[in-house]
Amino acid sequence: MSRRPGHRRPGALALLGSALLVALLLCELPAAATVPVASAAPLSPVGSADGLRATSASGSPSSASPVGPPTPYCYPIDPTACVAAASSTEPNIVPPAGTTSATVEPTSNTSLPLLVKSRLSLNWTNAPTPHFGPKSPITLNATAVLWNGDPYYSVWDNTVWHSASNNTLWTWYGYEPQNKSYPFWYEVNFSARSPTGPNFFPGMSVTWWLELTYNRSGVFSHNESLRFSYRYAGAWAYSPWPGAKQYAGNAAVSLDLNLSFTPARPNWNDSVAIAIATTPADVFSQAKIRSAYVDLSEVSANGTPLANGTLVYAVPSNASGGVPAATVIVPATWAQAAGATVTYRVTAFDGAADQLTTTVLHYVVGGNGSFDSGLFVDDLALTISPNSIVAASNGPATIPAGQIVALGLTSRDPTSAIQFARIQYSFSAPLVGDLVQGTLSLGRGTSTNWTGALPGLPIDTNVNFTVQAWDFQNRLESSPRFAYHVEGLAGYAPAIPANATFFYVFVYDSGSGTWVNGAVVQIRSPSGYLNSISRTTFGVAYPNGSFDPFAPLLLPANVTYRISVDDPAFVPSSGPVQQPLVLDFPAPHSLTIPGGGEHGTLIQAPTYTVLVEGDALLFWLNGTPPGPAPSASLAAAQISLPQVVGLVAAVALTVPLLGWWGQLRKRRKAEERRITL
Repeated sequence: MSRRPGHRRPGALALLGSALLVALLLCELPAAATVPVASAAPLSPVGSADGLRATSASGSPSSASPVGPPTPYCYPIDPTACVAAASSTEPNIVPPAGTTSATVEPTSNTSLPLLVKSRLSLNWTNAPTPHFGPKSPITLNATAVLWNGDPYYSVWDNTVWHSASNNTLWTWYGYEPQNKSYPFWYEVNFSARSPTGPNFFPGMSVTWWLELTYNRSGVFSHNESLRFSYRYAGAWAYSPWPGAKQYAGNAAVSLDLNLSFTPARPNWNDSVAIAIATTPADVFSQAKIRSAYVDLSEVSANGTPLANGTLVYAVPSNASGGVPAATVIVPATWAQAAGATVTYRVTAFDGAADQLTTTVLHYVVGGNGSFDSGLFVDDLALTISPNSIVAASNGPATIPAGQIVALGLTSRDPTSAIQFARIQYSFSAPLVGDLVQGTLSLGRGTSTNWTGALPGLPIDTNVNFTVQAWDFQNRLESSPRFAYHVEGLAGYAPAIPANATFFYVFVYDSGSGTWVNGAVVQIRSPSGYLNSISRTTFGVAYPNGSFDPFAPLLLPANVTYRISVDDPAFVPSSGPVQQPLVLDFPAPHSLTIPGGGEHGTLIQAPTYTVLVEGDALLFWLNGTPPGPAPSASLAAAQISLPQVVGLVAAVALTVPLLGWWGQLRKRRKAEERRITL
């Protein structure tokens, strides 16, 4: 790193002892200490007695009234002078009383003005003009060491930094008569880093002190403050480099980086996540991960080289300040040989390009093993959310409608891999009266961690399920049976107001004898204020809210709604049918057919019929044996998760349909004969 030397002093002056200094101050100071000409109009800084700066546009003192927060602590330099931060809103690098190290870490682009406050005027007669040089009344000095331990400003090569700006080491700040202890105020400044300097960098440790020079009848004496220190933020909190003030040796990497490794014991075909994150110490020092990479190599169990390479962490390029955490994935191609050893080392950089490199680490690719005991509860850990399903002791747990049930399956032995896992389930909706059984596959996260879910369901639905898992010896283990019930009707619509209505749309394929899955049902009002779109699952759909397919939507009564059904799989034997199938239905509070009655035929077409029964509309497809591609259904032994997620059963019912469904099953063959095509 290039060095920009600070302003140099021609030579070092001896520091007088404190006793001699006090004697000189008492005996040799001029009898009359005068206020500089610039203070003709006394200054009343904003704040209390040691308040914030307030000057006129010309830079001369102003007469602002004292307001604002308390002023920072003023640290004694000698018996008649002290130093304090110029503002309570800036990072205060002046340490608390009794210490010499500041507890704050400013950024390198922050100016740090300081006020020297004195009982006597320091601008003695014939003070150097400009205020510069070895006889300057006030001088701010600093040495500094970079994060990597290199000296940047040093007494050894005469590069001690001074607060010169335009050849001025200090500026007159103002006279504060209300401050009886220190009425004379002067400013020195650690200027913010800029393209032209001065050069302060993230992670740099600064040691600074003030030197006051007194002129007593032409005899100059010098007094220095204690050495204070602070550190600039933006770099790793600890450094592995000797010479750095924050040196921590080999422990620096673990103090600056949290390294995690998943899975802890990789098996065959496992991908591995190596995550790095900053630590609380880095949060304090405002250090973030700017970039990182990991070097890897792999050898087989007999020492044969298998692979080597470098993986780069995906730190967003637009994150100029870096991110607090990042992860890289070692692909499963590095886990194809059981017993192979993968060696890796992580290198990370903070925003200031300071480098940290871990020691060489390694892991061994395991075999797949087998379940140890043959008992599910001993070999596998199953988590279910919501946990009430597991905790229920007095019958099935009740969960809200639409609640997805998440499952996590973990092998208790990290060397025993899971070859395959699935959910074996049964769904039943009492209003429909049918039972659907099937399986859902769990997804593989790692060889020992699998996840899956049961879909959210409508009200009044019952679910039973078990989880099954196989190891690589094809050994099957099954969990205990779990059950839950989705909350009933009362939680949604205990009653339907007289000026409202609600109805269901059922879609049934009589040719295949199944309830249609996936038909698009649209319900629209004439004025367009309602446009409800859903898909049938288990043959059922109904008007619902736009953002919650499980929440029923009550509709204004005595309005004619256009109901359309579009079943892409509907191909009747008589040839294609124009879709969607459309019904304009005047919906009263209690559904009836034109002319009165609670059940009957609304539309009778060559390829479909629409019936009404109570609060339900039935689109009956394929009145004769269907063509080669009947509608999709849930009758198959297995269905996929996307097919089940839309499962909707009857909601907000005022007239139970159980009786009708029973009659419907009995009438099924008779209805097919009755409907003329």
